[in-house]
Amino acid sequence: DVAQLQRVDDFLTVRDLADYLPRTTRRRNAETGTDLWHPVLAYLNDHPNDRAAVNLTAARSTPLMVGLARAIYSDTPDYDPSILIDEHRFASRRNLEDHLLDALIPALYQNPSRLRQLPGRRRRRWEANHAAVWLAYLAWHLKQLETRDMAWWELGDTIPRRARIVACGNLGGLAAALPVGLVAT
Repeated sequence: DVAQLQRVDDFLTVRDLADYLPRTTRRRNAETGTDLWHPVLAYLNDHPNDRAAVNLTAARSTPLMVGLARAIYSDTPDYDPSILIDEHRFASRRNLEDHLLDALIPALYQNPSRLRQLPGRRRRRWEANHAAVWLAYLAWHLKQLETRDMAWWELGDTIPRRARIVACGNLGGLAAALPVGLVAT
């Protein structure tokens, strides 16, 4: 663990986080006037060998985890980053990483201004449970293909072949019937 932690410190230091995370939030602690990341960063500096600090240091070793923490805690109401240093709740690095992965979708959908809406007349408001179902389906599909890679042009393969044939047949029939109908009228 110590060797891995040294490698992590070479990658992203607490100073790197202190330079980055406070700039990602507009939220302030009402009592102290400091940004919401201040207690977490101060804890990491003051208690680097505590279990919570070691777990958080290890989890923040990847840009993905830092990005998830920023997306979840920087501007989402009712999310306080100081829970990340709760060593009882997050007894290991894995617990902390699982929390960040599980909290992303609900945090994004709780703050809908962070989600871009598609242009057009009809705007559909998605909810977190809808997104979770679709993401679970895509994960299942990738597992069936035994890959972790997905390209947008391969999404058509997620629909069974029979359904694609029926859909293409219906669209083709409609495309052929429309001119015939217009001529007949």
